[in-house]
Amino acid sequence: YDEKNNPTLNHEGVHKIVYNYNKYWWYLGVSYKGQYGEAINDTRGISHMVLNLTPSGFLSNLSYVDKNQKPILGPEGFHSMQNYYNDMDALVRTSIYGTYQRLSNNTEGVADYVYNLNSSGQTIRVSLYDADSNLTEDLEGVAEYYYEATLNGLYYLEKQLNAQGEELPQGDI
Repeated sequence: YDEKNNPTLNHEGVHKIVYNYNKYWWYLGVSYKGQYGEAINDTRGISHMVLNLTPSGFLSNLSYVDKNQKPILGPEGFHSMQNYYNDMDALVRTSIYGTYQRLSNNTEGVADYVYNLNSSGQTIRVSLYDADSNLTEDLEGVAEYYYEATLNGLYYLEKQLNAQGEELPQGDI
Protein backbone atom coordinates (compact mmCIF):
# COMPACT_ATOMS: atom_id res chain seq x y z
CA TYR A 1 0.00 0.00 0.00
CA ASP A 2 1.12 3.57 -0.60
CA GLU A 3 1.05 6.44 1.89
CA LYS A 4 -2.66 7.04 1.10
CA ASN A 5 -3.48 3.37 1.85
CA ASN A 6 -4.09 2.58 -1.83
CA PRO A 7 -3.04 -0.87 -3.09
CA THR A 8 0.20 -0.81 -5.10
CA LEU A 9 2.42 -3.31 -6.90
CA ASN A 10 5.93 -4.27 -5.84
CA HIS A 11 8.96 -4.42 -8.17
CA GLU A 12 7.79 -7.87 -9.35
CA GLY A 13 4.37 -6.48 -10.39
CA VAL A 14 2.55 -8.14 -7.46
CA HIS A 15 0.32 -6.60 -4.78
CA LYS A 16 -0.10 -9.61 -2.50
CA ILE A 17 1.71 -12.93 -2.09
CA VAL A 18 -0.45 -15.75 -0.73
CA TYR A 19 1.34 -18.72 0.84
CA ASN A 20 -0.74 -21.88 0.47
CA TYR A 21 -0.89 -24.68 3.07
CA ASN A 22 -2.94 -27.84 3.55
CA LYS A 23 -4.83 -28.83 6.71
CA TYR A 24 -1.57 -30.11 8.26
CA TRP A 25 0.15 -26.78 7.60
CA TRP A 26 2.39 -28.32 4.96
CA TYR A 27 3.54 -25.70 2.47
CA LEU A 28 1.83 -26.17 -0.94
CA GLY A 29 3.16 -23.19 -2.89
CA VAL A 30 2.53 -19.55 -3.53
CA SER A 31 0.00 -17.46 -5.48
CA TYR A 32 0.37 -13.86 -6.67
CA LYS A 33 -2.55 -11.45 -6.47
CA GLY A 34 -3.20 -8.05 -8.00
CA GLN A 35 -4.54 -4.88 -6.41
CA TYR A 36 -8.11 -6.20 -6.43
CA GLY A 37 -7.43 -9.78 -5.32
CA GLU A 38 -7.29 -11.20 -8.84
CA ALA A 39 -4.70 -13.75 -9.96
CA ILE A 40 -1.81 -11.87 -11.54
CA ASN A 41 1.48 -12.79 -13.21
CA ASP A 42 4.70 -11.44 -11.79
CA THR A 43 7.34 -9.94 -14.09
CA ARG A 44 8.51 -13.48 -15.00
CA GLY A 45 4.97 -14.49 -16.04
CA ILE A 46 4.42 -16.70 -13.00
CA SER A 47 1.15 -16.60 -11.07
CA HIS A 48 1.29 -19.82 -9.05
CA MET A 49 4.00 -22.16 -7.84
CA VAL A 50 2.27 -25.40 -6.89
CA LEU A 51 3.69 -28.18 -4.73
CA ASN A 52 2.07 -31.62 -4.62
CA LEU A 53 3.09 -33.82 -1.71
CA THR A 54 3.01 -37.56 -1.13
CA PRO A 55 0.87 -38.88 1.74
CA SER A 56 4.09 -38.93 3.78
CA GLY A 57 4.63 -35.22 3.12
CA PHE A 58 7.51 -35.54 0.64
CA LEU A 59 7.59 -33.40 -2.50
CA SER A 60 6.01 -35.28 -5.39
CA ASN A 61 5.73 -32.49 -7.96
CA LEU A 62 6.59 -28.81 -8.25
CA SER A 63 5.13 -26.80 -11.13
CA TYR A 64 4.60 -23.23 -12.33
CA VAL A 65 1.53 -21.78 -14.08
CA ASP A 66 0.40 -18.34 -15.20
CA LYS A 67 -2.78 -16.55 -14.14
CA ASN A 68 -4.79 -18.57 -16.69
CA GLN A 69 -3.45 -21.87 -15.28
CA LYS A 70 -1.31 -22.43 -18.39
CA PRO A 71 2.08 -24.13 -17.90
CA ILE A 72 5.02 -21.73 -17.78
CA LEU A 73 8.75 -22.02 -17.20
CA GLY A 74 9.83 -21.16 -13.67
CA PRO A 75 13.01 -19.41 -12.51
CA GLU A 76 15.04 -22.65 -12.73
CA GLY A 77 14.21 -23.04 -16.44
CA PHE A 78 11.56 -25.77 -16.20
CA HIS A 79 7.79 -26.03 -15.90
CA SER A 80 7.65 -28.97 -13.52
CA MET A 81 9.85 -31.25 -11.47
CA GLN A 82 8.62 -34.74 -10.61
CA ASN A 83 10.12 -36.84 -7.81
CA TYR A 84 9.75 -40.62 -7.89
CA TYR A 85 9.96 -42.74 -4.74
CA ASN A 86 10.32 -46.45 -4.09
CA ASP A 87 8.04 -48.45 -1.77
CA MET A 88 10.06 -47.27 1.24
CA ASP A 89 9.54 -43.55 0.38
CA ALA A 90 13.18 -43.19 -0.64
CA LEU A 91 13.83 -40.84 -3.56
CA VAL A 92 15.02 -42.79 -6.63
CA ARG A 93 14.61 -40.27 -9.46
CA THR A 94 13.94 -36.59 -10.11
CA SER A 95 12.81 -35.60 -13.61
CA ILE A 96 12.56 -32.13 -15.11
CA TYR A 97 9.81 -31.29 -17.63
CA GLY A 98 9.09 -28.39 -19.96
CA THR A 99 5.70 -26.86 -20.68
CA TYR A 100 4.70 -29.75 -22.98
CA GLN A 101 5.44 -32.41 -20.31
CA ARG A 102 8.48 -33.69 -22.17
CA LEU A 103 11.81 -34.11 -20.44
CA SER A 104 13.69 -30.82 -20.55
CA ASN A 105 17.12 -29.76 -19.39
CA ASN A 106 17.24 -27.38 -16.45
CA THR A 107 19.68 -24.46 -16.19
CA GLU A 108 22.48 -26.95 -15.44
CA GLY A 109 21.73 -29.03 -18.54
CA VAL A 110 20.25 -31.91 -16.53
CA ALA A 111 16.80 -33.44 -17.11
CA ASP A 112 17.02 -36.57 -14.93
CA TYR A 113 18.70 -37.24 -11.61
CA VAL A 114 18.82 -40.98 -10.92
CA TYR A 115 19.61 -42.12 -7.37
CA ASN A 116 21.00 -45.61 -6.82
CA LEU A 117 20.35 -46.89 -3.32
CA ASN A 118 21.85 -49.70 -1.30
CA SER A 119 19.68 -52.25 0.53
CA SER A 120 19.28 -49.95 3.55
CA GLY A 121 18.03 -47.06 1.39
CA GLN A 122 21.21 -44.99 1.48
CA THR A 123 22.08 -43.16 -1.75
CA ILE A 124 25.34 -44.58 -3.08
CA ARG A 125 25.36 -42.99 -6.55
CA VAL A 126 23.68 -40.07 -8.28
CA SER A 127 23.77 -40.12 -12.10
CA LEU A 128 22.80 -37.13 -14.25
CA TYR A 129 21.11 -37.42 -17.66
CA ASP A 130 20.02 -34.89 -20.26
CA ALA A 131 16.63 -34.81 -22.02
CA ASP A 132 17.93 -37.31 -24.63
CA SER A 133 18.85 -39.83 -21.88
CA ASN A 134 22.58 -39.26 -22.32
CA LEU A 135 24.83 -39.12 -19.29
CA THR A 136 25.60 -35.42 -18.88
CA GLU A 137 27.69 -33.17 -16.68
CA ASP A 138 26.46 -30.50 -14.29
CA LEU A 139 28.05 -27.05 -14.06
CA GLU A 140 30.93 -28.54 -12.07
CA GLY A 141 31.69 -31.06 -14.83
CA VAL A 142 30.38 -34.02 -12.83
CA ALA A 143 28.07 -36.66 -14.37
CA GLU A 144 28.09 -39.18 -11.51
CA TYR A 145 28.58 -38.76 -7.80
CA TYR A 146 29.60 -41.84 -5.77
CA TYR A 147 29.18 -41.93 -2.00
CA GLU A 148 30.96 -44.10 0.53
CA ALA A 149 28.40 -46.59 1.84
CA THR A 150 30.25 -47.85 4.91
CA LEU A 151 30.07 -44.82 7.22
CA ASN A 152 26.93 -45.68 9.21
CA GLY A 153 24.58 -43.49 7.17
CA LEU A 154 26.92 -40.52 6.87
CA TYR A 155 27.40 -39.26 3.32
CA TYR A 156 31.00 -39.01 2.28
CA LEU A 157 31.85 -38.31 -1.34
CA GLU A 158 33.93 -41.21 -2.60
CA LYS A 159 34.53 -40.09 -6.18
CA GLN A 160 33.16 -38.04 -9.05
CA LEU A 161 33.10 -39.06 -12.71
CA ASN A 162 32.62 -36.99 -15.84
CA ALA A 163 30.39 -38.14 -18.72
CA GLN A 164 33.27 -40.16 -20.23
CA GLY A 165 33.67 -42.15 -17.00
CA GLU A 166 36.91 -40.44 -16.01
CA GLU A 167 37.44 -39.74 -12.34
CA LEU A 168 37.68 -36.07 -11.45
CA PRO A 169 40.00 -34.68 -8.77
CA GLN A 170 37.98 -33.71 -5.68
CA GLY A 171 40.15 -30.93 -4.29
CA ASP A 172 38.82 -29.34 -1.12
CA ILE A 173 35.32 -30.75 -0.65
